[in-house]
Amino acid sequence: MKKNLSPFYGFIVGLVSTTVVWAGTGNVTTQFEVSVTIPPVCHSCVNVPNMYFGDYNPISGSPAEIVNAINVTCSAGVEYVVALDSGVNYSGGTYRHLVDPEGDGSNILQYALYMDPDYKNLWGDGTSSHGAPYYGTGKGTTEILNVYGQIPPNQIMAVGGKNYRDSITIILSY
Repeated sequence: MKKNLSPFYGFIVGLVSTTVVWAGTGNVTTQFEVSVTIPPVCHSCVNVPNMYFGDYNPISGSPAEIVNAINVTCSAGVEYVVALDSGVNYSGGTYRHLVDPEGDGSNILQYALYMDPDYKNLWGDGTSSHGAPYYGTGKGTTEILNVYGQIPPNQIMAVGGKNYRDSITIILSY
């Protein structure tokens, strides 16, 4: 008995023929896009030096003052905010508190941080009585933000070579 495979072979030949026609004639072109996203970037210098007032004379009638710097680098045009928290010893009021870490916490020395050399604009985080944060726009280069510290005069405190301390956290938002 002989089987008729003609229609089957015709299908294979047609399929091969169609495939050859698609691969052998014409060109297909397409395009793709190449892009990159540059997100806004900011960072502050992690090596902000400690602020050391030196020796404080409570009876001099003059405040103790010092300047420190925070370095901030942001992409050009990026709006950013630099806030300073209340410190680890804060317990209310306008001033931050330096505390003798070896004591019981009752001996405090008040101080404030400012944005300006005239000691008029308190620098804070906007949520406490310590003032507003600093608002800036990045230039693509490092910007130096001065922090002006001041201990008001005539504060009665324990003496004896005690080192009063506080720790401030810098919050950079963008």
